[in-house]
Amino acid sequence: MCVDGMYWHYFDKWLFALYRFGKHTNDTKLVTEACELAMRAHPYFVAPGSGVRWKLNVDASPIPDLEAPGPSSDALSAFLLYSLLPLSKDRMTEDVRGPARVYVQYVASGGISRRRLDPLSFGLQAWEAQWMPPPIRRRILAFLRACGSEALDVRSGMQLPFRLYGGLMGAILLRDEEGFDELAKHAARVAWEIGLEYEGNVPAGSSEHTAINKVMLAAALDPWAWERRGFEGDLQVA
Repeated sequence: MCVDGMYWHYFDKWLFALYRFGKHTNDTKLVTEACELAMRAHPYFVAPGSGVRWKLNVDASPIPDLEAPGPSSDALSAFLLYSLLPLSKDRMTEDVRGPARVYVQYVASGGISRRRLDPLSFGLQAWEAQWMPPPIRRRILAFLRACGSEALDVRSGMQLPFRLYGGLMGAILLRDEEGFDELAKHAARVAWEIGLEYEGNVPAGSSEHTAINKVMLAAALDPWAWERRGFEGDLQVA
């Protein structure tokens, strides 16, 4: 994994973790670090007005055979992060506003209901949904409710544990939403029983995914860290 490249959907979670921990502990240095990392990475990950490259080479160059950046969940998460961080450069937010808006329109039109989600995609959709305006959030939650059991199937999910753990995190985040109580309880049991036992028996560095597996399990075990706070308003994409 050390030469696999850089993924936006993990880099943005690192930015969010720095921001959230910095705000919680009143450590402005962590929030500043998140802002500086975002500004440094922006020119490499973001195609202004088009979208976000979901993956880069290890030297931060674009991957030639990867599909062109477009409206996507990654564009939405970039817009979310840039809206939360106290960035001095509004240009960065504007660079991703358009593709984020198009993706939200796609979701609002029911386009998301035609997709099949793997566990990690389920978890990321659940995380982002927290900041969506109520009508769009209701659509996303209805879809997640319908596909939750299939998306979080443990037998298939444990083939790539880190992706399952991301899904478990999302399900636990939804524990107070209507219709998610049992799924959230199931997700918590899987994380605390199956996840902890599995990771406890797999030494760090023994395979290519051990580091990300353990990081994502930690995220599932502490979903409160990923919850929207009361002072964070609905995301205004339009």
